[in-house]
Amino acid sequence: MHTDSEARRHGRHTAEKDATDPRQSMGDQLVVHTQRDGTRVLVTCQGEIDLATCDQLYYCVIGCVTDRRTRRIQIDLAGVTFLSAAGLRSLLRLYEAAQERGKTIGFDRIPPLVQLVLAVTGFDQHVRSAEPDTCGSP
Repeated sequence: MHTDSEARRHGRHTAEKDATDPRQSMGDQLVVHTQRDGTRVLVTCQGEIDLATCDQLYYCVIGCVTDRRTRRIQIDLAGVTFLSAAGLRSLLRLYEAAQERGKTIGFDRIPPLVQLVLAVTGFDQHVRSAEPDTCGSP
């Protein structure tokens, strides 16, 4: 079993919800995994992105956004089972932070329920898949 500091070094971040909070269901959590490949960072999310977990996602990814080595962030949402307004706000804040720094941020493999939230709020107009890696292409 990894300690918390070991997990962070390996790019894995887990937030467990407080079972004493009546707004949260027991056992739900978000796992965020980051993987760097040169100037590109792949972020993989699994679980619910809501009030209890959205800060964890934001602080995990904003470090990648502000890192000078990063040019492109790709967020894989395939494992996301729920996206609340608080979670949407975190995604929007990350999108804006990347745009302000001239970096590309893309959202890939968006599940239908998450896509619906993005469409209803109009955020889907800004969301696009991360651009394919063109390094070494003519």
